Amino acid sequence: MTHTPPDEARCLDCNYSLRGLESSICPECGRSFDPRDPRTYRDPTRAAKRLLEYFRKPPPPILRLMTVAVTIAALAERSGPGLNMGVFCMVWIPAALFLMVVVAEFIGRVIVVLATHRQGLPRKLTGRLGWLITPACLLLIASAVLYPWPTLVRFQLSRKAFEDAIITSIPPSGRRVGLYWVARVNKYADGCVFFETATDFFDSGGFVYVPPNVQTPGSGEGELTTYAPVSHRWRIAEESW
Repeated sequence: MTHTPPDEARCLDCNYSLRGLESSICPECGRSFDPRDPRTYRDPTRAAKRLLEYFRKPPPPILRLMTVAVTIAALAERSGPGLNMGVFCMVWIPAALFLMVVVAEFIGRVIVVLATHRQGLPRKLTGRLGWLITPACLLLIASAVLYPWPTLVRFQLSRKAFEDAIITSIPPSGRRVGLYWVARVNKYADGCVFFETATDFFDSGGFVYVPPNVQTPGSGEGELTTYAPVSHRWRIAEESW
């Protein structure tokens, strides 16, 4: 069987085009080559072909692993009420920069797949999962930004511990309550109890227990602002310093 080099093949010595040659010798300089061995001739499009083939595949495992890790860190930070500036700077700012790169890289892969008329996703299950991980992580982060569902989930897992703390009247010194570290507890005259779990430069974030028949939680002491309820008689709250 006769083998011919690719149409873009050129001689390694004189750069003569080897397109369509049935002989394995360059007619310009006499250098021999093997049409079956890409190392014996120059193919200017080889790098482009490799790059194109690379972008036809889903993101590499290391990038997918990093995306999952960043997503977990972002959701963990989002699961706390209020804004912790230290954690925000360490988690959300690097996460945003990393995700910008991930999104651009993923969009580039999608464009390459569409431009080369590749139909559907790879047949192998691992290939399909590789394509789904990035958009799934981005969807989780976007949903957490728009709605604080990580906070609701984490608080529900910690609710019994908070309710036990109300009954036992825990001291204001820092301690762990459920899945949260409570730095301070403020008991208001109307029976509301504020648990501080995060702080920024101006306010304290946390959860407040609102007793029955209390219309304005924390009235008369400081400035307590309540937000979305996380459970029966429990709300996300912010206490001004």
